[in-house]
Amino acid sequence: MPLKLYNTFSKGEEEFVPLEKGKMCMYTCGPTVYGRPHIGNYSSFLMADLLRRWLEVSGYEVTHVKNITDVGHLLHDADQGDDKIQR
Repeated sequence: MPLKLYNTFSKGEEEFVPLEKGKMCMYTCGPTVYGRPHIGNYSSFLMADLLRRWLEVSGYEVTHVKNITDVGHLLHDADQGDDKIQR
């Protein structure tokens, strides 16, 4: 059964074709939680994890890099009126 993904650029479903046979590399953003965590914070994180697991079960060698944003310093900077982006 082929994997079909929704392409937001073309606005349609497309069959997944790896650049290198049997291998898949993916980069995803994890949750960015500013307050008490809720399911909305984790929806993209969960979907990426499910996709990775499905690809592995389907025989792909998956390299998955996840970004998890540390917002502690951002909140502290905002309290002092500083710019939220570290330079």
